[in-house]
Amino acid sequence: MKDRGMKKWMAYRSLPEQERYLQSMQRERAFMERPLISESTAEEINAILTSYQGQTVSVRFYCNGAVRETIGTIGHIDGVFKAIQINAMTIVFANILGINYV
Repeated sequence: MKDRGMKKWMAYRSLPEQERYLQSMQRERAFMERPLISESTAEEINAILTSYQGQTVSVRFYCNGAVRETIGTIGHIDGVFKAIQINAMTIVFANILGINYV
């Protein structure tokens, strides 16, 4: 028998208190720990950042329990605070999971 998951609880969304509780349950179920990257992936990221010349890149990163991706040009690489700025957001080096040229 197949479990319907969260579908069975959707009928109970009539009260605001239940709505907030069900939303928090969905956030908890979707939360994931930060994935670990291999040493070779870390070296690839470092190589791309050190030789970056203004190309368009795709950056996969961890943010608030989810893996996200953005495409754009890196505006600034900050070695002191160990972060990059891309598309008006700042991504810390430790949260970067991968960088590829587009």
